Amino acid sequence: MPSINKIIRAAGNSILIIALLTAPGALGGCIQDVIDSGKNADYAPENINGYPDTLEKRGMAVPKVVEITPADKYFGPECKITVVFNEKMDRLSVEDKFRIYNSKDYPFHGKFIWSTILNTDMEYFDFIPLKQLATDEYKVILLEGAKSIANIEMKERFTSSFNFKPLPYENK
Repeated sequence: MPSINKIIRAAGNSILIIALLTAPGALGGCIQDVIDSGKNADYAPENINGYPDTLEKRGMAVPKVVEITPADKYFGPECKITVVFNEKMDRLSVEDKFRIYNSKDYPFHGKFIWSTILNTDMEYFDFIPLKQLATDEYKVILLEGAKSIANIEMKERFTSSFNFKPLPYENK
């Protein structure tokens, strides 16, 4: 008479054999449906490499300016310009591509002070002109070609403008 262990072992082996024989057919339908559809939510079927066609779809952020101050009609004793980016930037390329002009297209030079925004990938700089800005309209330009730290270039030129009127310091 066969022992109970031999019966359990034989039954277990039978179940395993049945599972192995039926699983490919069950899974094959799902896999075949995906192959036949020719589409995937993340990738374009016409892209033979299977890579998304834009950096954003690849999960890579394209660098851009997300905020700039001062806003239009700024009044104050001094004028620093703050530019905030969505990504950490290659500082030398940004400083090389940054321009500020008054209404007579006179360029202003200054000092850059860089910092990051905590717990984010965002980075910003404060531009402090070497000379006090006079009452005038100013144009801020960041030329195309400024790069992120991942070496991804800004494809478009960023421009902003503001009016500035310095207020005198009060002596008390």
